Amino acid sequence: MFGFIKTLHTDKSEIKVILRLSAVFLITFVLYLTASYYIIRSLSLHDMKKYLKITATSVSEDFEYSNGVWNTNKYLSDTTTPSEIPLYIFSLDGFLIDRMNIIGGFLDTSNFTYASSFAIPKTIVSPIGEYWRVFSYRIERQRQERGVILLGYFEPAGRSEAELDAVLLANAQTLDRQLAFTNEVLDATHVVDKELDHNLSFEIIDVFNVSHKSIGGPPAYIDKSYLRDALKRKDFPVITDTWSQKRYMLHVQPIIAEEKTVGIVAVGKGLDQLSQILGNQLLLSFAAGLLSVLVFAVFTIFIYRNDIGKIIEERLAMLANPQCVVVDRIAFDPPGSKIIINGIHVIDIPVDSYQQDICKLLFKNPKKQYDTLDLSDAMGELDEQKNVKRLVYDAVEAVNARVKKLTGMKLISHTDKKYCINPTLASKLS
Repeated sequence: MFGFIKTLHTDKSEIKVILRLSAVFLITFVLYLTASYYIIRSLSLHDMKKYLKITATSVSEDFEYSNGVWNTNKYLSDTTTPSEIPLYIFSLDGFLIDRMNIIGGFLDTSNFTYASSFAIPKTIVSPIGEYWRVFSYRIERQRQERGVILLGYFEPAGRSEAELDAVLLANAQTLDRQLAFTNEVLDATHVVDKELDHNLSFEIIDVFNVSHKSIGGPPAYIDKSYLRDALKRKDFPVITDTWSQKRYMLHVQPIIAEEKTVGIVAVGKGLDQLSQILGNQLLLSFAAGLLSVLVFAVFTIFIYRNDIGKIIEERLAMLANPQCVVVDRIAFDPPGSKIIINGIHVIDIPVDSYQQDICKLLFKNPKKQYDTLDLSDAMGELDEQKNVKRLVYDAVEAVNARVKKLTGMKLISHTDKKYCINPTLASKLS
């Protein structure tokens, strides 16, 4: 292993080739990774926009409005309405029809004064024609009013007012116990609405008109100027929740009736999951890329060491110059240091060179196979500080290059760490 590293370190040209090839591979992989990231992101955002558009349209079509009268029956019976994403439904005058999974900073206000006006439970008919039993429960800490819980029981007919009021009070107290205050700021993140009566709707509002949690859309109001601003937003804006810092994509759809806007539907979809998926993809792809570069470098070294590149060069050279001398006879003249083909073609071998020493040995016994040590002995090279294996290899390749130029064939074969005269040519020695 250390010998291999030492050899690789010695051959600087080989290192440069491998580094260049690996760099090309790495750049190609990075370009692929970048392109795939943006393609997946673009397709995912396109699907998200399509989902938001379809959802908002479907919800808006659930409402009927004629001559100032709303009909919400279709919406109330629609089981396909999603409950896990932010959803806002308001009439254009600011009346809350439904609001769930509030995004901090977006349509999250509510009229505190109106929400506090039902200290004594009362049955009302909302502006959209729904019957509610409503109750305002004051949120107090240290004898100071910090907010209000507005509770509503939808369609209270069939139960006595005393029974309904007891349910409203009990659930309000349950909610109040789940509230916390962090640095004097109301915190409703620990509210578990599943523990409440399933017929109840509620909204938790602080004294600054901020709605912290809303389930089921009890009768409430928002400043309608916020609705106007929402309708003016560019399509599919991305906003950040001021409480959780999570990012959401939004779509605002007007409710159209009698050729005019009578309300709005706004839906949102969190981007955190998409960001996490894309982040994991980048991380895994980066790890795979590093592994691929390593494998590619090792593979390149293997190809380089096994002379695949030279084999390809030989084939290309043969194709480019197919008219080579057909060898009928071949011989080596040691005194003249010449390889003679067919008695007329002469290939000069440098005198007193490693090439000459190797030719003398191989032509002396053309059918015998020699290892590197045999050839180094013939070359008279005993200096252990030199890379003898490389010296032998370079000398052999120099001889092969001279013969190949004339015949298109290598004179010396190198297989299984053994050297010998090319068997095709060995039979033609004279």
